Amino acid sequence: MKNEYGKILKQNKLKINCNCCSSIYLDIVLAIDSVGKLKNYKLVKSKKCLEEFSKKLELEFINWFLKSIIPKYFYNLKFEAHLGIALK
Repeated sequence: MKNEYGKILKQNKLKINCNCCSSIYLDIVLAIDSVGKLKNYKLVKSKKCLEEFSKKLELEFINWFLKSIIPKYFYNLKFEAHLGIALK
């Protein structure tokens, strides 16, 4: 995700160093099937410049999982992931 994060921010004209924006992230629960594909997900929380993600931005973050090869130790699991960063 670290390679995709910057691209997603740039495509959506988002910067994490402006006055009102200290974090851009997505917390989700992911369900991985028995062959390592994303079966479904549930949004827990999102934050972008003091507001929630648009559906388009949410799907851009999720798309990374749809394209990725998931390691075998995640097969048949459900887990929560924090995608993005939060500045202090």
